[in-house]
Amino acid sequence: MFFNLGDRDREVVLAALRAYQGDPELAKNVAGNIEEWHKEQSSDEDVQRMRDIASEARAKGGDIEFDDDAIVSQSSDGGAYVLAWVWVDDPEQEMCDECSTYNLSSDTVDGTCADCRKDMQQDAREQFGSQALAENYED
Repeated sequence: MFFNLGDRDREVVLAALRAYQGDPELAKNVAGNIEEWHKEQSSDEDVQRMRDIASEARAKGGDIEFDDDAIVSQSSDGGAYVLAWVWVDDPEQEMCDECSTYNLSSDTVDGTCADCRKDMQQDAREQFGSQALAENYED
């Protein structure tokens, strides 16, 4: 399990560990590990360089996002893993052909969402002045 703690949350966790009486030695070791890891992630130039490289790769295309303080796990193999958010389309959602927004399948008719159908109906009325043409865009 992973938790990306902000500075305030990290300080609260460290204070709780320092006050823990159940196994003080274990608490001290865990607190030390958290402090060491935070120092490495926040001040290491190589860590920031890897974040920058990952962000450049994202800019080249794709649906991957990185937090400014993304976790970096450097490897001795000449690279690093950078924690990322990856966008995944929901196959149960249909995208409107007109506005490219995702709508619930029940709201989409012939690839067009309810809002776009209303707009298309209004456009048809304005352009052609015919109720019959506008009705082609009704449900």
